[in-house]
Amino acid sequence: MTATAASSSQINLSWTASTDNVGVTGYRVFRGGVQVGTPTGTTFNDTGLSASTAYSYTVKAVDAAGNLSANSNTASASTSAIPSGSNLALGKTTVASSIEGAGFEASKATDGNSSTRWASVEGSNNQWIYVDLGTTQSIDQVKLNWEAAYGKGYKIQVSNDATTWTDVFTTTTGNGAIDDITFTATNGRYVRVLGTERGTAYGYSLFDFEVYGSGGGSTDTQAPTAPASLTATAASSSQINLNWTASSDNVGVTGYRVFRGGVQVGTPTGTTFNDTGLTASTAYSYTVKAIDAAGNLSANSSTETATTSAASTGSNLALGKTTVASSIEGTGFEASKATDGNSSTRWASIEGSNSQWIYVDLGTSQSVNRVKLNWEAAYGKGYKIQISNDAATWTDVFTTTTGNGAIDDVAFTATNGRYVRVLGTERGTIYGYSLFDFEVYGS
Repeated sequence: MTATAASSSQINLSWTASTDNVGVTGYRVFRGGVQVGTPTGTTFNDTGLSASTAYSYTVKAVDAAGNLSANSNTASASTSAIPSGSNLALGKTTVASSIEGAGFEASKATDGNSSTRWASVEGSNNQWIYVDLGTTQSIDQVKLNWEAAYGKGYKIQVSNDATTWTDVFTTTTGNGAIDDITFTATNGRYVRVLGTERGTAYGYSLFDFEVYGSGGGSTDTQAPTAPASLTATAASSSQINLNWTASSDNVGVTGYRVFRGGVQVGTPTGTTFNDTGLTASTAYSYTVKAIDAAGNLSANSSTETATTSAASTGSNLALGKTTVASSIEGTGFEASKATDGNSSTRWASIEGSNSQWIYVDLGTSQSVNRVKLNWEAAYGKGYKIQISNDAATWTDVFTTTTGNGAIDDVAFTATNGRYVRVLGTERGTIYGYSLFDFEVYGS
């Protein structure tokens, strides 16, 4: 495998195809030990990276049964520095208050392609779009390339947390086309265009949303001290808890960056972090950096390593894993509530619909032979339990049309898969479906 820096935010990977007795179905790409891609071919472009930063990669092949190969060789590359005058928003995460429809997503305004565009819903003045620059930058220029649906009135705002915003430019006389706006250099990580008055009967639409500045640095250039006395302790087969002594700074520490194997996995504001969803019987290494309001990062803490415990026989494979549902009744009833190990929280689907589902991503392919469902009053009279390797093609392993709620402890022939789904076909009440617990077991 080879890794080649393509820009300040992208590294391209290439490798030779694997072989298998039945057939290779795809690959798993890992950056610093954390999976970042699932290509089916023998190339992968890793985007959205930090400039002037070294990254290491390995790749594994996977077959239809979910069998994973050994790791490839480890290949490393460093992204290039951001050139002076670069568009700091290019390819960065971008969020909007609304979109007109598919094909008009917020990311279209920062993709560097002037033929694609973001478009808000029509008929509403109070709409916005913001870009996350990834780190605090010194910003003094924003360039907007409007489609016909321009902003007559709008503000440009800067923030360090995407919650509290500072106005750096305001207009009520915008006329569309290209607005190239300069202002006093301001430090911030997030830059927002907040519409206050549309220039047409439609919404707001931008071909390009570009941000420029010195690319970082501020009047405060002193970094915090490195976090001290870092400890890493295995809490279970899927969790390691970290603790460290607070850093100090000439202005003030605003938070910390936690790195597992060199890849950032957390941004706590305090001096503890619990890393969950890990693999059993696996060693993980951690470092922590402190950060201040100007974006200055401290040196690394010491490196501390801990090994998760072995998965005990009969462990709930779904505990704490990523869980997705077709719908939720409302805030507080998210899919994750069914796999959080807390039988007083629950997932609930929208009411009145039979065709609803919830699935859990076990992280890797597992041999699954049992699912335990703890229903709330809104139970499934008819449902299927299904297994998949890609969350697209599902295999039925259990079907019922006579469910009666309470607890369903369902055993079936062991089946390999990474994703396990409960697909509702008939509600047992006039409401939706609701689960306190969705547990998965296997070998």
